[in-house]
Amino acid sequence: MAKWTDDSVRAALGGRFAVRVYPFPGAAEIKIGIKLLTDSELDSVRLQAAAFAKLKQADLLMDPEFFDRAIHRELISRACVDAENPAEPFFPSQYDVAELDNLAVRSLYELYVTHQQALDPYAYCPPEDVDKLVDALGKSESSVGILNLYDTPTLRSLLLSTVLRLRETRAAPN
Repeated sequence: MAKWTDDSVRAALGGRFAVRVYPFPGAAEIKIGIKLLTDSELDSVRLQAAAFAKLKQADLLMDPEFFDRAIHRELISRACVDAENPAEPFFPSQYDVAELDNLAVRSLYELYVTHQQALDPYAYCPPEDVDKLVDALGKSESSVGILNLYDTPTLRSLLLSTVLRLRETRAAPN
């Protein structure tokens, strides 16, 4: 029986923590590394965002998105790394992230979410399965009927895989 301390278990999960390189949103010539944060790092992100909200005396009833924006900025400052030297952060500090416009922050946060989804073993459906379903949907008089053959996790996986493939297609140079 395998345990957390076994090298095989750590090796199986280790690939998730590899940094992947993406084009910087809005400036494809700039490359940025994205790393998956650990659960404890995500806790630290939330705690830091809460401390920031308290420091700013944010009224979360007046601006309920304040806390979310603080979480997004903190997450970006930790997850974005130098594409060529992943040990180095992309942004020197969280203050540099705070200077970004809201579209850049949203795009970088969505890039992290895309990265996270790409690494989720439950969010992947093999391309040949996607192709088979697309073919079946195209030939069916009732596409809804075909979709009823699949359980919820399979449909969720199919949808996420399709979205990821569409994003890859749109991002690929012509």
